[in-house]
Order: sequence, then C-alpha cells, then structure tokens
Amino acid sequence: HVDFLVSLLRHGRAGIWMTREGLALEFALEDSLDRITYKHTHYDRRLRQAVEDARRQGYPVLSRSSAPGGYRLAASMEEVEAFLHELDSRIESLAVTRAQLLKNAVRHLHLRQLELLPR
Repeated sequence: HVDFLVSLLRHGRAGIWMTREGLALEFALEDSLDRITYKHTHYDRRLRQAVEDARRQGYPVLSRSSAPGGYRLAASMEEVEAFLHELDSRIESLAVTRAQLLKNAVRHLHLRQLELLPR
C-alpha cells in the first residue's frame, strides 16, 4: 500500500493537498470497487496505515487537518522540520492529557469505590 500511496502523492500537483477522503476512495478503486460498494472506514484505516508505514520507510508524507487538509509529499527539508515541530507539539499535548487522565481517573475511581463500600 505504501508504493500505491506514494505514487498517488507524487502524481498530485506540487503543493496541493490530497484529501483523506479522496485518497481513501483511490484505495477502494484500486481494489476494483465502485463508488457504490466503497466502505469509507475500511479504506480510511488502510490509508492511515499506509501513511504511517510510508513515514517509517522515510517518505516525507505531510498531513494537516486544517483547511485545505489532507496529505502531500514534502517539497523541502523546511517543510519536514515544520511538520516534525507540529508532531512534537501534539506528542507533548497528548502526554499532558495522558498524565492528567491517569491522575484524575485514579482519584475519581478511588472516590467511587469508597462510595460503594458498605458503611
């Protein structure tokens, strides 16, 4: 799936973001499915896995959720560095959320267990 994804992104116009929905549909069409039988969630997962695999193989696949969102290949090292900075920010934010969830879940679950204890 990585080769297929990279070929789609390479044939896109430079600097143009290809939408997640459009790429997922391309994955479905590759399987000779028509638009009627296309199951978005299955091919969306395949697309996201292909993006992750491509990145792990060193392809500079950029993504963004803000308009115009989608995917494209980086055209410069500066774009890669900016994308990595965004990833680092997301990782830091997720780490804070994880820590707060763990801290507060322990407290809330402990209090709930105390409420369930017989008096």
